[in-house]
Amino acid sequence: MNTNKPSLVPSAMAGGLFLGIVSGVPLLNCLNCACCLAIILGGLLSSYLYLRNYPVSLPPFSYGDGAVLGLLTGVFGTVFWAFIHVLFQLLKQMMGFTAAGMGMLQEAVANPNVPPEVRELIQEIIQEYVSSSPFSPFSLIISITFMGIISLVFATIGSIIGVALFQKK
Repeated sequence: MNTNKPSLVPSAMAGGLFLGIVSGVPLLNCLNCACCLAIILGGLLSSYLYLRNYPVSLPPFSYGDGAVLGLLTGVFGTVFWAFIHVLFQLLKQMMGFTAAGMGMLQEAVANPNVPPEVRELIQEIIQEYVSSSPFSPFSLIISITFMGIISLVFATIGSIIGVALFQKK
């Protein structure tokens, strides 16, 4: 009898990808306002994907195994979320202020009615903006840490619920 359990990683990655995308994309992330629903669904998805091909010949998949699967899903979900979060922060930075604010600042610099001291100040602001990072590393670390903790807890809950729902009797 084969007692080797299939790897948890592919199912955890799939659930984590779902968790990361839904939690990272604006408007979709509103699902998490309902008791972290997207994160719980990521855990449920990972346990469903794992248990649908789980061999009947193996011992039953325990709730402890489900918790490990959920923790792994939370880790992958946090990594995917962080990537998407940074991407959207960069897009917001580039599209938001650059398009509207930079145009107005550059018009002010070109306006002959603007005093030279104000022009110099505006040019310094433009230069500071161009050379600065879009968001602080500290806020990014705090965001990733917070998301990691929430993802670990709620993906684990979702995965354990999934074991209860999808375990072959």
